[in-house]
Amino acid sequence: MVTLQILAKSTKGAVAVTDTAGNPYTIARDVAVSGGRLLVLTGWASKPLTAGAKITATFPGSTSYQMVADELTGVTRLDRVASATGTTTAFSSGSTVATTSTGEVVFAAVASFTAATNPTWSPSWTRLTPQSLAAANLGRAYQLASSTGTFTADSTTSGTWAALVLTFQP
Repeated sequence: MVTLQILAKSTKGAVAVTDTAGNPYTIARDVAVSGGRLLVLTGWASKPLTAGAKITATFPGSTSYQMVADELTGVTRLDRVASATGTTTAFSSGSTVATTSTGEVVFAAVASFTAATNPTWSPSWTRLTPQSLAAANLGRAYQLASSTGTFTADSTTSGTWAALVLTFQP
C-alpha cells in the first residue's frame, strides 16, 4: 500500500492521482486551513511500480507544493482517521475513535504552511525525513500499535498547521 502526502499552498479544487502502472488512489483525508491544505491519499499497488515509475498528482494551481510517497507493507485496509488544524506551536490531530485490530500501523502527517521548521514528535513516534520548501514543511511519522485504542499525532511545530493521523489494519 502506498500513502501519498501532499502539502499544497492552495485550498480548493479536485485532486486526482495516477501512477505509471495504473493503480488507483483515493483521498483518505483532505484538510484545508488558511494558506493551504494537507491531503493524504492511499493506493493499493496491485500492479508493481518499477524503478523510475512516476506518481502524478493534478490539482488547481498552487504557489508551491510538496508530495511525498511512503510504502506500508503488511496492511490490508484503512481503519481510522482524525485531523485538526491550528496556529499554536503545539499541534494535535485529535484522537481517532478506537481501532478495531491489534497490531495496526499508525501513520501521521503534519503540514506547517507558514514556517519551514521541522516538527518534533512525541517519543512514541518514529520520525520520517521531513520535507521543506518555500517556507513550508511536511513532517511524517509512524508507530506500530501493540493493542487497540485511540491514537493522536501531537507535538510541536510552528506557523499555521494541519495534522492528521491514520490507522491501517494488518
